[in-house]
Amino acid sequence: MGLSDQTIRMEFRKRDAAPDAEWRNGGREALGKQWEAIDEANQKELDTIVAACGYPRGPKTIGHGPYAAFYVIHHAELDYQLKYFAMLKESVERGETDAYSFAQFEDRVLLSQGKPQKYGFQRWPVVNGIEQKLVQDPARVNALRAAFGQPPIPGFP
Repeated sequence: MGLSDQTIRMEFRKRDAAPDAEWRNGGREALGKQWEAIDEANQKELDTIVAACGYPRGPKTIGHGPYAAFYVIHHAELDYQLKYFAMLKESVERGETDAYSFAQFEDRVLLSQGKPQKYGFQRWPVVNGIEQKLVQDPARVNALRAAFGQPPIPGFP
């Protein structure tokens, strides 16, 4: 699950960074359909695993167990993310999923719900730099980020 999730995304980014004629003439759309099919298959696989065995458990090993589940959930649509939000949070509390990754995920979910983010991880490139999305508590955001070893966001105390 985790490997296919990351592999298709890396391939898409690589091809997008240096588009050739094939990429511009339908290759991008074709790979996008593969990406969607992989996401759908991974979600079905995770649902099957959770129904049979519960949320994946185990050590922090990139691409396996809890981390594979994290990638599948992180890259899903909001309804799927919310379905597994509590289980993913419990995985973090058990030390099986990285708290830094969960913080990024939580910000993504909040923004998808139309709410300000907590940690300020979600930003988008714009013509003249980076657009920082709204944060819940501008006075505390840099302290929250520091807990993950992240640099402060300029313009916030």
